[in-house]
Amino acid sequence: MPPPSLLHSSVFRLTLAYAGAFGGSVLLLVAFLYVRIGDVLETEADEAIVAEATGLSQAYEADGMPGLAAELNRRLNGPQGRNTLYLLADGGGRTLIGNISTWPDEIERDGPWVMFDLTRIEDGGASRAEARARVFDLAAGHRLLVGRDLRERVALEGAMVEALAWALGATALLGVTGGYLLARRVLRRIATIERTAATIVRGDLGRRIPLRGRGDEFDQLGARLNDMLAEIERLMGAMREVGDNVAHDLRRPLTRLKGRLETALRTMGEAAAGRADVEAAVEETDSVIATFNALLAIARAEAATPEAMEDLDLATIAEDAVELYRPLAERKAIDLAIEAPTPVRLRGHRHLLAQAAVNLLDNAIKYGPEHGRVVVAVAARGDGATLTVADNGPGIPESDHARAVERFVRLDASRSTPGSGLGLSLVATVARLHRGALCLEDNAPGLRAILALPNL
Repeated sequence: MPPPSLLHSSVFRLTLAYAGAFGGSVLLLVAFLYVRIGDVLETEADEAIVAEATGLSQAYEADGMPGLAAELNRRLNGPQGRNTLYLLADGGGRTLIGNISTWPDEIERDGPWVMFDLTRIEDGGASRAEARARVFDLAAGHRLLVGRDLRERVALEGAMVEALAWALGATALLGVTGGYLLARRVLRRIATIERTAATIVRGDLGRRIPLRGRGDEFDQLGARLNDMLAEIERLMGAMREVGDNVAHDLRRPLTRLKGRLETALRTMGEAAAGRADVEAAVEETDSVIATFNALLAIARAEAATPEAMEDLDLATIAEDAVELYRPLAERKAIDLAIEAPTPVRLRGHRHLLAQAAVNLLDNAIKYGPEHGRVVVAVAARGDGATLTVADNGPGIPESDHARAVERFVRLDASRSTPGSGLGLSLVATVARLHRGALCLEDNAPGLRAILALPNL
């Protein structure tokens, strides 16, 4: 299975989640600061308005309306006249002194403290601004409005919103970029491990995960996996060696035993009392030797390496197997046909694929009925090929298809037929070695065995 794509990797998603959480925390922090600074600015504005009103009330108490008017004119012409709003109106609402042309309508509706929009004329142009003010009632129906132009506060709030947008954008950019770089680095290391594992699955047990010598978690994981692979290789080698030694050591005395039995059989004559027993012993010896030969073939198939593969024609291998078994098929009056109109090229183990084809043919002819039919077909399929052997014999129940390829498994219908139960197991082993599969299907009647092989 290939490693996940960069955008679908868990590292990238985790980094984006962290960036999202960090961005959320930045948003909450800036929102908190926005509210707090707004409260502070509003409090400062209110305190400034109260301070301005206190100074004006002192002038009014000391010198009456003339003193208040003089103080208002002084302040309007001073530096505080830029951001502070003043308006003195009589009982009829007419403007007497101030830098606001009309009395705000919001005052009558909202009470002494009011927020309102105003238009100011400055440097020959008009500008709209938000203002906050307080109203003070004076004698003879006069009213005094003292307020603050909030343009600086609005500008500061706008700057904070802009800063928030930039902060969130920078967080998202850094999160995506960091996630991309981190995921790319991690996926490169994972891809190295995946390629090594794929090579080992194909049969190269001596392959090891390369280490970079940095001592990071990937090197530690690789070192542990390499230790595990070395132990597996050692155990597999020991098991293979034991199996080969046992098979070879037992096959020699069995072969000698068979030879002696055959010699005794020739010298006993036709009337010898024990001739039938000796013939049965020879047959049993042949069966045992065939079993050991099959086990050795499976062991060699499992020990085969990708380096032993070569370019070959699967159709030629099938034709050779058919020619080898044609005499046996003729003895049972079986119609043996091959359908391989064109060469089918692929890479594989020539000897093992030939053994697999022979085993499939042997099963089909052995269990097929007399005057039956066996068809061998080779065809290219996608980026690989298939070798199909179909017969019209008793077949195998669909429920037993999986068990039929296991070692030493012989179904009830075949108990009376000589065999070791290793034929299909060897074919399945060869299929796995070539990263293919052996599929059994119902031929109605009979069995269809399909060896599917990719082009490695």
